[in-house]
Amino acid sequence: MSIIARKNLLKLAWNIQLKSVRHHRVIPMPDPMPYTTAIWRKRYPYRHKTQFEVTHDEVYTKDMELKTLEERRQEFDPQPIRVDKVNIGFLSPMNPVSTSESHKRFEHYANQRNRADLKNYITMVLVGVTERNILQSLLLIFSFFPTKVRLPIDEVHDDWLSSRSFSENLRMIADHYGLFDDLFKRGYFIPRIPLNVNYPYDNDQVTPIYSGNRLYAKDASEKPQVEWKSTNESNEYYTLIFTNLDGHLKEDNAEVLHWFVGNIPGNQIDKGETLCTYLPPFPPNGSGWHRCVFLLYKHQNGPINFSELYGPLPENRYLY
Repeated sequence: MSIIARKNLLKLAWNIQLKSVRHHRVIPMPDPMPYTTAIWRKRYPYRHKTQFEVTHDEVYTKDMELKTLEERRQEFDPQPIRVDKVNIGFLSPMNPVSTSESHKRFEHYANQRNRADLKNYITMVLVGVTERNILQSLLLIFSFFPTKVRLPIDEVHDDWLSSRSFSENLRMIADHYGLFDDLFKRGYFIPRIPLNVNYPYDNDQVTPIYSGNRLYAKDASEKPQVEWKSTNESNEYYTLIFTNLDGHLKEDNAEVLHWFVGNIPGNQIDKGETLCTYLPPFPPNGSGWHRCVFLLYKHQNGPINFSELYGPLPENRYLY
């Protein structure tokens, strides 16, 4: 056999071997939608997919079958009623000197910003940060504020409670958590009277209630102390209600009445008519956080005869 014929034979055998190897490695053509049919996933599991693509298919394949938010809203309420919300509370009191008071405040703020003694001392402290070590500079700053800058916290807090921002912020919080929708459906109100609610914790300590802080059931086991400011008029009466919007055990759109005190003269809650004694919240295990609300209603025409309106309330704590 000549050398040329031998080379051609080896080349032919090599090509046949390569074709056989390639034939064993051929991947079948995928269907138009790979990894979306049960047959494809069963026969060829992840033959040419990277790890990222495999994870994506395993996690997000079922998301394509989910309904959008608009479709779920349409299924929940096919014909929604578009009704504007109604303000059922008291209107904002007109203050004829609000403009002049605001100008005085702006002038006061501008004068405080331009105080030379504060500017010089703060500049000295900032320069001292670069010249001294950080610890000494921080001690210098903290030693300055308690002696030179004293803020009347109680006055600042009272000023904020009497401002419009407090009422608007509290209304936005209540609207965000759906309190108005579950309490009054299409109604809402802007809080005008700040409530000071404290649960007894220890002999000298209390657990305060803020606009949405979390409390455990054991912290609300005793009747709280509720205070508010009133004008002490002779014909001024209030009604205090403590209700749980998520505590009903049978109905979804119902609430549980935990406390009801009506016909309170001024802010003397002890002299009011207790229509429903205090019942501590009892959230079932695994039900999550409940929305418990304190509501203070102001009467327009003196005391109210609740027995004619509601009957024996202590036996009917579940409000439908």
